[in-house]
Amino acid sequence: KEEFKVITDCIRKLNEQVQSAITDKYGNWWVGTFKSGLLMYERKTGIIHRFKQEVYNSNSLSFNYINKVYEDASGLIWSCTGGEGLDLINPLAANFKVLQHYLFNKNSLCNNDIWSIYTNDNYLLAGTTSGLAWYDKKKQYFSRYDFVDENIDIADVAVYHCIERDSDGNIWVGADSEGLLKLNPLTGKMDRLEIKNQSALGLDSYSAFCIAFRGNEIWIGTSNEGLIRYNKATKTAKLY
Repeated sequence: KEEFKVITDCIRKLNEQVQSAITDKYGNWWVGTFKSGLLMYERKTGIIHRFKQEVYNSNSLSFNYINKVYEDASGLIWSCTGGEGLDLINPLAANFKVLQHYLFNKNSLCNNDIWSIYTNDNYLLAGTTSGLAWYDKKKQYFSRYDFVDENIDIADVAVYHCIERDSDGNIWVGADSEGLLKLNPLTGKMDRLEIKNQSALGLDSYSAFCIAFRGNEIWIGTSNEGLIRYNKATKTAKLY
């Protein structure tokens, strides 16, 4: 498509790499880059808009390193930055709101390095490099959730790479080294996905980078162990 050519030409001119890309409900492309901020291809006009950090402008992107771009149900765009928290963008008004960690505020974001996000009408979840942040939209404060390995009784997840909701309403979190975790968003408790034949597959541990659901199956993209196809009925998996 012509729009894809326009976007890729712009990325090449910036000498950039794409970290994350989505199309919004209007068909516009949003592209998060490694160091050049956020690009938006406006489908109606064919124009590319570039949003970037402006140090003395509070109504700008907080950081140019973008890990993930996400659109919520209301059409707002969330930018997960690699060091300055979460940017909330209203595409219609072109204004920004920033959610960040503040050292002496326990109700703020637990870390500004954000890798994943999920949100609904009541709460927001953000995967960081030091905990899973839960945000109460009504009361406007953050809590921190951690996966605790019961065998060693410590929180040992370095990064929460992805957060997805399945068709049954369950929230799943992809974690570094601990694999796929099922989250109770109200209590913060996370349980590791049981794979009965995990040892037979040679999966002593794995990092879940992305997940998708299809019928009774969960597909798990890992960092370097391949693709896992999990059957929820038998609790067994195949590795590709």
